[in-house]
Amino acid sequence: MQATHAPNPGPTQEMQSTHAPNPDPTFINLEVITSLERTKTRPRAIQDLVELLSRCVWDNHRIEISSPTMMYPHMVRDIIPYVELLQLFTNDWLDITVIHWFAMYFYESHNSLCAFFNLHQIKGESCTKNSEGVQSHIIDMFTFHTDKRFFVAPYLANNHWTLIIICPSTERGYIIDSINREKDQHSYLLTSIIDEAFGFPFLWEMVKLWNEKGFLPQNEIDKLILDLTPQFISRVFPTGQMLSYFVFGISFESIC
Repeated sequence: MQATHAPNPGPTQEMQSTHAPNPDPTFINLEVITSLERTKTRPRAIQDLVELLSRCVWDNHRIEISSPTMMYPHMVRDIIPYVELLQLFTNDWLDITVIHWFAMYFYESHNSLCAFFNLHQIKGESCTKNSEGVQSHIIDMFTFHTDKRFFVAPYLANNHWTLIIICPSTERGYIIDSINREKDQHSYLLTSIIDEAFGFPFLWEMVKLWNEKGFLPQNEIDKLILDLTPQFISRVFPTGQMLSYFVFGISFESIC
């Protein structure tokens, strides 16, 4: 998993595709060509989605995204290499830029009670090398979003994603980790940095994924991801052209 990040060059216009959908796109990047071939073995819904994305991306080989207004104190830009999207469809790998893209759309949910920390500023490497900078970002976001009840931290460390959610008003924190056996809050460097930033220990809870039948086994989690990913991307590109933003519904009211 390769984490990539583009520097913030300052305010820009909303992201737009520079080409109309191309009915027969041609790629010269070997990684892209190889990944496109691998998608032919995936379910039909994935294949259809990849064909749509190929026409939109064409020879750009990347998608430029900008954070929604008021998501961060300053606008943040990111660049998603097209090959990283294909890695998501072929190898189930999630690049940090792809998750950042998801966060931007979830932030614009109708009546959302959630704010998102910048993934690049809280990732494991930053926690290890610049814990003071991570603390500063956490406090900046908390003071910037006084109207939000929950703060969501998609956390990348050691090539593994964990979702951490905090509710400062109740001093509670929730850790959602698909590999959580014999883990607690001390297994994550970010949780201790959050405690230090706020000046008190949160009451941390390891949340297990479950449905009405009980805890979800790994194969059910994999199926859920496979079902949700095409839905998300297809709504971003509903007419075959790149759109600015799409509103999603999300709520964490049930956990606090």
